[in-house]
Amino acid sequence: MDYNEIEITILRKLYNNRIIGSKHTEFSSALRGFKRSDAGDVKKCIEKLIKKRLILQSKKSGEIHISLNHKRIGEIRAIIGI
Repeated sequence: MDYNEIEITILRKLYNNRIIGSKHTEFSSALRGFKRSDAGDVKKCIEKLIKKRLILQSKKSGEIHISLNHKRIGEIRAIIGI
């Protein structure tokens, strides 16, 4: 599959911060570090990665939280080049 630069950056950011499996972060915090003008594209990319099941989502304390799918961590490492 082909992944764009934003998707790879999102996966790398979550991987480097060890946001894997039961450790999760708020959806909005995944937008940090990107230009405000790119927020719409970043949200679409996160939703695309959720559909591909590379990122899992859950609703915690009224906010959507995301984390990397620990069952596909090998594939994620290949995508981000580790």
